[in-house]
Amino acid sequence: YQRRVHVISVFYDPMICKLITHAKTRKESIDKCRQALDFYIIKGVKHNISLLRDVLEQPRYQSGEISTKFIQQTYPNGFHGHKLSAAESDNLLAASALTRLVKDLAAQTTGPAGAGVASYVPTPSGPTGPTSYQYTVVNHGTHKEPGQDSCIAVGGAGLKDGATTVTIQPLADHKYKVSLQTEGAPARELTLGLCAHGPAVSLTHCDGTILNYQIVNQQSLEYQVQFVGTVYTLSVMSSAEASGMQYMKAKPKVDKQKFVVAPMPGVLVGLLVQPGQSLVPGQEVCVLEAMKMRNMLRCEVAAKVKKVHINVGSAVEEGAFLVEFE
Repeated sequence: YQRRVHVISVFYDPMICKLITHAKTRKESIDKCRQALDFYIIKGVKHNISLLRDVLEQPRYQSGEISTKFIQQTYPNGFHGHKLSAAESDNLLAASALTRLVKDLAAQTTGPAGAGVASYVPTPSGPTGPTSYQYTVVNHGTHKEPGQDSCIAVGGAGLKDGATTVTIQPLADHKYKVSLQTEGAPARELTLGLCAHGPAVSLTHCDGTILNYQIVNQQSLEYQVQFVGTVYTLSVMSSAEASGMQYMKAKPKVDKQKFVVAPMPGVLVGLLVQPGQSLVPGQEVCVLEAMKMRNMLRCEVAAKVKKVHINVGSAVEEGAFLVEFE
């Protein structure tokens, strides 16, 4: 039984669903499970797809040599996201640049709002247009937590270290020749096919290997891409945008110690402070109801309340500022 769209309220049970795959061999079943997890689209609530997807890549799991201590032995320091191989990193950079290219070309056709990957796939340009497109891509690592500052490099910072120039040449039959050049590393070249399935997109290599990814979110030049289960944050810039970054002023950093931040989506059911009130470390500030539980949020340091940003009974998103201190 499957529902295409289901809204999960803040009172959801931690067990959202189960995934079971079967096939003639363990390898085939694992491959089916990989694809199913890659095509899961869950937004708004936290889930463990990144861990499950990484487990499928572990040689011990693939061989079936597992025990009840598998998680403890495989992730002794906890799970912090999938560790990309060099080939996977190149595929992620190529996927991000291809997504930006499709949006840019769609905007030329349909207006500034553009269109998704599924609605427009570019074909080779004619004699009057460019035969290739170039972007600068920076992988900032695993997805930043809500409320953290943007990962976009400003003032030239981060562009030289880790920046990759991605050149894309559209070919026939929705295929692309993708060249990647990172300072201090040899050039790499890929030939990829692109096929969209809604928010999920498949990249097909010339050897038939298929890799799936999702664009989880996109704001300005920043893309959050789910790949091998883990969400990575990347900056994808045109040549002009990358060169202009040196003139951009850095945004002032927000001191997160001066706020009580919602750790998860929920409903504010209790507010225990008011503006002007002095607090001691550990003092109760507000109560957030989520996942059928009430969570008490406390002040970590001695502080004085400057402003309350939310009213009792209001639904809040993860990372929302609830109470501000002086």
